[in-house]
Amino acid sequence: MVLALLLCCADTVLVVQNEVCVGWDLDDAPELLVEATNKGFDMTRMGVEMPCDSIFEPDVEVDGRQIQVFEVWDRGPDDTCTLCYAPTVQVEDPRSGTLTLEWYAEDDDTTPAHTLEYDPDVDG
Repeated sequence: MVLALLLCCADTVLVVQNEVCVGWDLDDAPELLVEATNKGFDMTRMGVEMPCDSIFEPDVEVDGRQIQVFEVWDRGPDDTCTLCYAPTVQVEDPRSGTLTLEWYAEDDDTTPAHTLEYDPDVDG
């Protein structure tokens, strides 16, 4: 399942995807993965357990060299069915230099669940 939402922040383009994870043990804590792409990089939080048919609708803030993703879900109506999701934010045409990536597990969290330093020029 893919939900593509284009957001423009300065010259950076963000695309949001809602994928089901494969081969992830839900007993493991969710993990933030960053993978280089031809146009930039993907930020994926693997192992998020949500009701089936949930849709990832994050609040994403880009401020200079900091990208913050606040996880927001439109939860599916059936709580008896759950899936492992791998919500992804694709960052296209990122700024050069080291970026601070922060992922918050809830929209109202004040402390990120994951923080990474990523340099698309070096790590990509």
